[in-house]
Amino acid sequence: MHFPPCRGGTSYAGIRRALHSALANEDVKAVVLDVDSPGGSVPGTEELATEIRRIRGGDKPIIAQVNSLAASAAYWIASAADEIVVTPSGRAGSIGVYTAHDDVSAALEKRGIKRTYISAGKFKVEGNEIEPLGKETLEHIQDGVNRSYSRFISAVAEGRGTTVGKVEDGFGQGRVFYAEALMDRGMVDRIATIEETLERFGADTQPAYVRRVKAQNQARAESAEALVAKMRSGESVTVREFENGIRGLMGLTGSEAERAARLYLKKDQGEPDVDADAAALAAVERLLTEARSFTITR
Repeated sequence: MHFPPCRGGTSYAGIRRALHSALANEDVKAVVLDVDSPGGSVPGTEELATEIRRIRGGDKPIIAQVNSLAASAAYWIASAADEIVVTPSGRAGSIGVYTAHDDVSAALEKRGIKRTYISAGKFKVEGNEIEPLGKETLEHIQDGVNRSYSRFISAVAEGRGTTVGKVEDGFGQGRVFYAEALMDRGMVDRIATIEETLERFGADTQPAYVRRVKAQNQARAESAEALVAKMRSGESVTVREFENGIRGLMGLTGSEAERAARLYLKKDQGEPDVDADAAALAAVERLLTEARSFTITR
């Protein structure tokens, strides 16, 4: 289920309705919340997160896909899902609460404006913007911030299956982290793009040609990794293993890989081309020497 971006954000009521609708749809295998938000206000966040926790754990998993930011209220909601997945370049966190007070009295005075509040109720206009905050008012506002923060970290702890202490000490205290750090801290469950997440549940997100090329490149990378691993350990290598591995390492064509294998393994070399063969063999040996000392990434 995808909530497309819209001006002004997606409403909590809209998310709730769409979530219920998706879970009730027999054709839906899983619900993926596509999250890209710097956060929002406290009102409504707790209620939506609580609702998600109440309906998760069923046959249809609810996945929060961080694509590519889930900060503050957005992380509060994401933490309620069955699973949090972050895209490789994504960020999440900002577990904290704040408010602000602007004292504009000096600015009004410069403009020759004097405002007077006429009110009933001792605290009706406390915290207004035309005077500094008094100690009692500041303490009252701070109490409200602390209350919201306490409920925030408690909800995250429940959603992530951990303790309040771990959330408070290990989830950043207001900082935002990138994907690897989020995994290390237990703030997300895996790193994957939204396309990879959707494909886990059978969605077709890319053309057949793209899938085929990706599969070929994946196979080449695996062959290269297998070749390097065998050469590091001193194991024997077959001609086919060498050809496939060297194609992955050097990006050679099939005929070029066959020639490199014959030269390196000194098997069925055919009519030699002394200068060209020497240069090619030197390049292969140099690359294999380097490959033994580095890790191949896919």
